[in-house]
Amino acid sequence: MSIRKNQKPKSDKPNIKPPGQAPQTTGRNKSKSIGFPGIKKFKLSQLKPSEYNPRIIDNETLQSLTNSISHFGCVEPIVVNIRNGSNIIIGGHQRYQALRQLGVKECICMTVDCSKAEEKLLNLTLNNPKIQGRFIGGLEFYIDELKKELPEYLRQLDLQIDQLQKEIAINPEQNVTLDYKEEKIKPYQKTHVLISFDPEKLVDILSHLEAIIREPGIEYEQSSN
Repeated sequence: MSIRKNQKPKSDKPNIKPPGQAPQTTGRNKSKSIGFPGIKKFKLSQLKPSEYNPRIIDNETLQSLTNSISHFGCVEPIVVNIRNGSNIIIGGHQRYQALRQLGVKECICMTVDCSKAEEKLLNLTLNNPKIQGRFIGGLEFYIDELKKELPEYLRQLDLQIDQLQKEIAINPEQNVTLDYKEEKIKPYQKTHVLISFDPEKLVDILSHLEAIIREPGIEYEQSSN
């Protein structure tokens, strides 16, 4: 076999990618691959909570989350935007608080590299209950059985399971057919709330407004002056 000058001989070894390596993509999303986000360990001091996160948590609920993480670990990683070294938390603000409360110094995070607009959209997506599905009917009975099977030390975690069961019993998310007659419908009055703000404030409160107007039965009018 003759080899030309500056020509490398062909290798008999198959071209096999290392295990776990994400498949290559083309175009704008070359560094991204669906199903293969980045994974990196961060010190909590390196992470920066976003200023626009639309979800808040009260002390009681935070304590329940802290109890869960203390027992099971942070099984749902925090999502971080690493573009330009910003390390902005996109998803997992409450888990971040719980970890700090537990005195944890570092954690594993899922990473993305995206623009500020994409960052805000992903944040809204992760916090949007409309795309997270709903509990199935009969879940309150499932919870009853689960509580009977739990060891005593797990019952003492105080994960607000009882409160969840009560809410499901009061507002069951089941497909039912309503049997009613038109004459039985009574008129009702709606509550009107007027919100006025400077145009530059819209960016800060947009996600909150969008969450409100998506609720069933909410009607709104927009005006400018």
